[in-house]
Amino acid sequence: MHRLGISVYPEKSTQKEVYDYLELAAKYGFSRIFTCLLSVNDPKEKIMKDFGEFMDKAHSLGYVVAVDTNPEVFKHLGATYSDLKPFHDMGVLQEISRLLETLIIFRLNSTVLWTRVLNYY
Repeated sequence: MHRLGISVYPEKSTQKEVYDYLELAAKYGFSRIFTCLLSVNDPKEKIMKDFGEFMDKAHSLGYVVAVDTNPEVFKHLGATYSDLKPFHDMGVLQEISRLLETLIIFRLNSTVLWTRVLNYY
């Protein structure tokens, strides 16, 4: 089954505009969100509060959220690969688990596919 998704950059609009957009998209069957922490330059405390509220709203509407991040974001938020508490506190770890499950399934499926292609030749 196909799932429709939207891209949302909470720092680019007001909270009301973002939440209205989420509600409208959910009404029309969208169930995935791509968002990004790469361009957020606010202090850690503001990011944690605002993004945590965004994630709560997204989850309350049934969205699965993919969050783009990098080592600089980890550093800014005080996270490490062995300490993901800032992401947990924002409600992102649940999403990482869901995405890893999808990635593992994709990886397994692509391995099977490549094995079949190689066996064909």
